[in-house]
Amino acid sequence: MAKKKKNKKIVHYRKPLNLNVGMIIFAIIFIYLSFSVYTYIRRDKIQFYEVVEGGIVNDSTFTGIILREEIVKNAPVSGYVNYYVREGKRASVGSRIYSIDESGQMTAFLESRQGDEVEISAET
Repeated sequence: MAKKKKNKKIVHYRKPLNLNVGMIIFAIIFIYLSFSVYTYIRRDKIQFYEVVEGGIVNDSTFTGIILREEIVKNAPVSGYVNYYVREGKRASVGSRIYSIDESGQMTAFLESRQGDEVEISAET
C-alpha cells in the first residue's frame, strides 16, 4: 500500500469556543454550588438536643444487707444532738452536719418557735 501524502494546502484550525449567555450563567452557578458544598463540609455542624422534663435518674428500690466495720466514738460533751443533713444525703467536706446542745436551750427555743411565722426585714 502506498503512503498517503498530506495535502499541505489544507490547514486545520481549532474550533473556536462558543461562549453564550447560558454557558456563562451555568458556570457561575456551578462555581457557587461547589463553593457552598465545600464550606458546608468544612464547618462545624450544629447539634440539637431536646430537654425533657423529668428526673435525672430512675429511682430503683433494692433490699439488701451491707456488712462493714463501724467504730462508735463518744462525743467530748453530752447533750441533745441536732442534725442538719438528712439521712442518705451527701455533705461536703468542712460543712456542719450536727451540733450538740449541752443545756437544752436550743431545743426549747426551736420547739417554742415551731408554729410561729418569721418575717425577715432589712435590719435582720
